[in-house]
Amino acid sequence: MPLSVFCGRRTRSMSSTFNNEEASRLASSIAASFVVPGSLPQPQQDYGHKYDGGEHCASVSSSKVSSTGNGSSDPHQMLAAVVASPDVMSPDFLSSVRKLVWPPDLPEEDIKRWHGEGFVFSQEETTRAGLRQSRGGPCGVFAAVQAFLLKELLFSDDAIRQREEGSSEGHKKNPLLVSDDLREEALVHSLAAILWQCRPSDCSPASLVTCPPGPTTIATLAEHFSVHSSIASVTQMEQLIKEFMPSFRSETGVVLFMFSLVATRTIEVIKQDMDDPSNSLTVQFGHCAQELVNLLLCGYASSQVHDGQIPMGDTGLVLRGVSDTPEIGYLSLLEALRYCTVGEYYKTPKYPVWLVASESHFSVLFSSERKLVLDSPEEMAAKILKRSFAKQDAGGGGFVPVHSLELVLQDLKLIEAVIPSSTTGAIERLRCFLDSQSMGIILWQDFLTTMTPVITGACQIVDWEKSTSAHSTNASSSAAMTEGREVHGQGGKGWACAACTFLNDSSKDTCDVCLSSRPKAERLPTVPSTAAVQGDSKRQRVKDSSDGHASTEEADFASGFELFHYNGLEGVVNGKPRGAMLTKCHAFKRVDIVGVARGLQGFGINNVIQTKWPGCEIEWVDGKVGNVNG
Repeated sequence: MPLSVFCGRRTRSMSSTFNNEEASRLASSIAASFVVPGSLPQPQQDYGHKYDGGEHCASVSSSKVSSTGNGSSDPHQMLAAVVASPDVMSPDFLSSVRKLVWPPDLPEEDIKRWHGEGFVFSQEETTRAGLRQSRGGPCGVFAAVQAFLLKELLFSDDAIRQREEGSSEGHKKNPLLVSDDLREEALVHSLAAILWQCRPSDCSPASLVTCPPGPTTIATLAEHFSVHSSIASVTQMEQLIKEFMPSFRSETGVVLFMFSLVATRTIEVIKQDMDDPSNSLTVQFGHCAQELVNLLLCGYASSQVHDGQIPMGDTGLVLRGVSDTPEIGYLSLLEALRYCTVGEYYKTPKYPVWLVASESHFSVLFSSERKLVLDSPEEMAAKILKRSFAKQDAGGGGFVPVHSLELVLQDLKLIEAVIPSSTTGAIERLRCFLDSQSMGIILWQDFLTTMTPVITGACQIVDWEKSTSAHSTNASSSAAMTEGREVHGQGGKGWACAACTFLNDSSKDTCDVCLSSRPKAERLPTVPSTAAVQGDSKRQRVKDSSDGHASTEEADFASGFELFHYNGLEGVVNGKPRGAMLTKCHAFKRVDIVGVARGLQGFGINNVIQTKWPGCEIEWVDGKVGNVNG
């Protein structure tokens, strides 16, 4: 799309917001506050770059710089030009944006709810760093921004340093208890980070749509909006957002942020991201579509939540999901209801913060324990295997045709397209082993068990048989050990009660749950096995240390781990007003005995948590259970 369609060619008068003296003073203060000479790319000669859906490597404009009077490429003047001389949004572009954001058949009442929300913090002391939402509709936007905000509050260097300098005990109990300055800075960083990652390419500039603060009854008028379209660094973006924060706090806030997302990513690229380019970013009742959620969390508007791309047979169609590990994760109640399968990229993000989706609302689940998203070698192997397996399991049935084995192994880069003669025999034996019943299919669980040692480096693909005998020995031993004998479980060596299956400490002679006596049968030698235990209780997890070298951290889930859930939607429940809610729970991993049901009654936040940690038991502090709905 030519830039002349995206923004008006004329320069907007600043009289509606600032006079010339105020604009000059604002630009000078911004430039002096953070711009380092030479930190911005050199401007080009022509401002007429195009957002055409191809290579989005538009350079920073020089026309605005030259408008300062001397044509200098000084970065102070470049920044001043971005602030003081925004472009006017064209009517055509505004019309196209509105069609992309809200479908044509969406009732006007649902659209109006988007035009009355800004980024405002909760007035409750216990949730002072939580964003509050007064109307339904844009909850996905609020939850995504809240998730990035929590990442900043919990894991940014500045936040950690400020907590260390002050009293951190209250913050550990409630991560939302922070100072006004810290939460304001975190909000600015979060909005900027989301917009910056939405750029079509690393060399593309970002855009910020602004307007005077106030009601949005005139939001259908293009001249109401200004577009800063040549933002060349995330630092510039942060400072601009800070200067226009009154507008983002006002009723125009969410609309401005949505328009900025589209202006940065561009309409053409967003449509290319989608499985169906006719989709909109919102759906029925004005709820956020999956494309919008992915745009907020990943920077691109793909339509699915699985890992990577899945081809739809011979149709030539491809379902686009999540292509890499995002900073913020995503969990869904719909997975607990078996309507979808969330991929491991979303389940194990870079930070232990997840956007939680229900059938009608979005909220946030988070923890301050970084170890929750650090994988053991076995877990990492399972995720790698699952991604390649799923590409041939388009129906999600948990099996693939036996003739697809080579394709899966090629995707794993274990074999080449042309299999050498030295490997042919091993692959054929592997095929026969995985399809021992001659049914023409390979089951996922059999594939996972057999191939995990190959992925973890315990053996080569030609030596896969060596791992099967060892696994069979461990499985048979662990099955016997669960019958009242010792196992390695949560907290180390212990014994599983034969009556209730609870895993007790080895020092106890009676079960802590049902008080049954410890069996006196002769104990078998203890062998660690994931067949008896839902994951190893203690695992060496690799993480990056401050000096850049790999270090290890022992994750012990014997005492459980803490999770917080935040729901920022305010409303009236049973005739009583309800504000934003922060709830806390402890999750415990227990022994997963075959044939013993571990399900919970009903569907809610507990079931969502179990999609990430299957079989875990959850205890909510003070009996206050997190609410995933509005």
